Amino acid sequence: MGSSSTPARLILASICASLLMIAYSKLHAADPKLKAKHGVAKIRAAKPDNVVESGAAVVIYMDNDKIYMITAYHVIDDADSIEVRFSELPTKRFSGSIFEKYDGERDLGIIYVDAKKMPNQIIIPLKIADPSKTSELEKIIAVGHPRGREWELSSGEIRSTDRAFLRFSGDAVSPGNSGGALLNDEYKLIGIVTKEETDQGIAVRIDEAFKILDQWKLPHYAIPKGNKKWLWIVAGAAGAAGGIAAVLLKPETASQVEVEFPAPPGRPPVRY
Repeated sequence: MGSSSTPARLILASICASLLMIAYSKLHAADPKLKAKHGVAKIRAAKPDNVVESGAAVVIYMDNDKIYMITAYHVIDDADSIEVRFSELPTKRFSGSIFEKYDGERDLGIIYVDAKKMPNQIIIPLKIADPSKTSELEKIIAVGHPRGREWELSSGEIRSTDRAFLRFSGDAVSPGNSGGALLNDEYKLIGIVTKEETDQGIAVRIDEAFKILDQWKLPHYAIPKGNKKWLWIVAGAAGAAGGIAAVLLKPETASQVEVEFPAPPGRPPVRY
């Protein structure tokens, strides 16, 4: 085939890859338990004197180089090495690195793995909710590894909230959930579980956690505002004008796909 067919083939490849991602996501979303485990890792931190501490971590950003996860700092503190496993790839083990900065007051730390060593599989981050809309007595779900079980969903309810923390009760209170995800009843991320206090668990609100990451100049996904449902996904395809194609998807239904290539100055972009 001639060179003129290359853009069309790249368009098709970009659309197919994006639709496969949506299909994979929707297939797993049909089962709430699978949906809730997206983007949650299990970590094992090897420490001095043969101490091994286990916990969870939540994917907060991915690019071509690294997969960043946020966790409870006490799980990884003083670790010599960290083993990371993802719910999407439970049999694969990856070596994690600890980011140099941490927040001892909120018990938050960051680990990351080399994305280039990942197999050709999809890690799907959790959807994020605005935790400011969380109220007392609201039902919540913690995703972690309590009592030796992996990627367990534990229920509870919010006891109190403030600008930085969510306090909760119920089965969700467990040491194995440290560093794991605190979800609302729509299975959206609202906090990072850090520790226990007497008969209640503590989670850092996800917006508070992201403020800390901003101070550290670390990337993270955005907390959605309003009712926007359109998402631009950059596809790895060069357009006829030498630009990068972007695929516009409506994630709730995946019913519409639009591919746009940049055009020369003074002309509108080309859409397919």
